Parts: sequence; structure tokens; C-alpha cells
Amino acid sequence: MLKTCSIISLISILLLSLTSCKSFVFKNQLPDITGISDVGILKSECVEETGIRGKGYAIETYTLAQENSLAFRNIANKILPAKSEWLKQDWSAGTVDTLYSEVFGVAFDSRSNESLNQTSKQIRQLLNKDGVYHSFYYKPDKDNPKKVYFFVFDTMNNKIYIIDSSV
Repeated sequence: MLKTCSIISLISILLLSLTSCKSFVFKNQLPDITGISDVGILKSECVEETGIRGKGYAIETYTLAQENSLAFRNIANKILPAKSEWLKQDWSAGTVDTLYSEVFGVAFDSRSNESLNQTSKQIRQLLNKDGVYHSFYYKPDKDNPKKVYFFVFDTMNNKIYIIDSSV
């Protein structure tokens, strides 16, 4: 009986650890993050995996109006705004600079859930494509990041992906 209760408790915890997000943390911050004053969100999705002691992983995906992608591509200096107590890397196209390999690792490290791993892999593959930009916040430093917000804007498909990762 005790073993059955333990198994049921363990299954309940596992089911609760991967859920749809309770709220969209970055939804209201998209104008600041992208530099586009009027962001038209057509669709929002979010999946998270929570851990213990503040560890966790979430991916928010926003499908935007096409004019938002065009507006972003036309911004000359794509600057990620400063954020208190965070370091940052401004928007750029192409692969992530190898100086930030630890930050990249925290953002794209393997997850226990296969669905999150697949989504993360798809986002990672976008980084080499035309019209795809990335930027990120991290702390405490680039060699030992504990918290990362990683943004990928696929302007060809009008999607922005936001990875929130804590280790």
C-alpha cells in the first residue's frame, strides 16, 4: 500500500513538473525587447519544466503580425535594453559568438522532457538561417551563467521564441 502511494505521488509530481505556463512573462515586454512600439500578437504558446530550488526551463512562443517582422528588420541598431543586475548581448544575426558558449549551453541544454528538447533543437537550428536574429540577458557572468533569457526572432516566419532557463 505504501509503495503504491509513493508511486502515485511520484507520477503526480512528474505530471505537474511539465505544464503549460501559468502566465506569459514576456508578453508585455515584447515592445521593449524588440524595439517595435506596437507588437501585434496573433498567437501565444508556452511550455515550462519546473525543478527544485529555482531551477527551471520555459519556452514562450509568439506568432506576430508580418508587419512586426518587417519593422524589426528595418531597425538600424537592434539594441536590447539594459536590465538592472543583468548582462546582455544585443540583437545579431547568425550563430552565437563562441565567447558566450556557456550562456548558450544554459539556454539550449538538454531537458528531461522530449517535447521541450525537440522545440529547443528546432530553435537552435534556426540560428543559422537568414532573417533570424538572437539576443540574450544572463547573470551573474558569461563564464558561469545561472539564469538566461534567450530571444530568437525568426522574421521570415513572424515568430519570436523566448527561452527562460535557470540552473
